Amino acid sequence: MVKIEEGKFYKTREGRKVGPMKWEETGKSYVYPKGGYWRADQEGTWWPDGSYYKNREAQKDIISEWPSEDNCPIREIRRREIVPGVYGIVDVRDKAGSIYIHAAPTADQLREAAHLFNQLAEFLDGEGE
Repeated sequence: MVKIEEGKFYKTREGRKVGPMKWEETGKSYVYPKGGYWRADQEGTWWPDGSYYKNREAQKDIISEWPSEDNCPIREIRRREIVPGVYGIVDVRDKAGSIYIHAAPTADQLREAAHLFNQLAEFLDGEGE
């Protein structure tokens, strides 16, 4: 079994992630938050050694600490790109930033377009990084 520590996440025998764990002094057991508050119920109560509080449900026993995100074969990649579409009076035609401006804009429409042009310029400045 595993020694549970408050605030950590763990993996159950059935593969579920549970936690962060919280010590429940009343029941002398660990629980994890459900529904925005701490509750010791049949879905989330473990003894300090990681065994599930109902002995007949061994699949809910904790078998290991949940792997940290640092030691994981999956990574999240974020990227920025130009999205074609109509933005006020500006029609962005393709992902390269080709644009068309609608005729006879008002002063407010030109101000909005200027903001859009600044965003596109910042994107293009940072594209080479």
